Formats: sequence, structure tokens, C-alpha cells
Amino acid sequence: GYNATLGGDGKILYDYTLFIEDYNSGMLVNEIANKYGCDRHTVTKALQINNVDGKINSINRLKHKVYQYDKENNFI
Repeated sequence: GYNATLGGDGKILYDYTLFIEDYNSGMLVNEIANKYGCDRHTVTKALQINNVDGKINSINRLKHKVYQYDKENNFI
């Protein structure tokens, strides 16, 4: 994508295989982005382009559990 290239010239700045290896080893998207000094969206896009299986885990989504209740206050 444009954000992964210097000036939009088509040169990829990051080795996507390293993103995939780190993700498959259990690192979170935000951790990978911090490690390589890029935006988390760059990492997510690289994983999606390479059809990485499973839900892409971002630290923000894992941090908080969401509990849902119906109108009668029953846990669903």
C-alpha cells in the first residue's frame, strides 16, 4: 500500500515475512508495529494481503472483555 512505500514509489519498506513470522509466533499487531517502527495498519494490511489465517489480534481488542446483557439484565 501507499503508506508502506517511500513517496509512493512502489518500494516496500518492510519485510512482510518478518511480520508474519512474528504474528505466528504469538506477537500482537501493536507489538509488531512497535518492533519495526511502523503503523499497526501496515502490519494488519501485510497480514491480510498474505492471507494469514485467524482473527488478527490487536492489543486494544484483547485488553477488554465485553459482557452483554438483554433488557431483563440476563447475561447473553
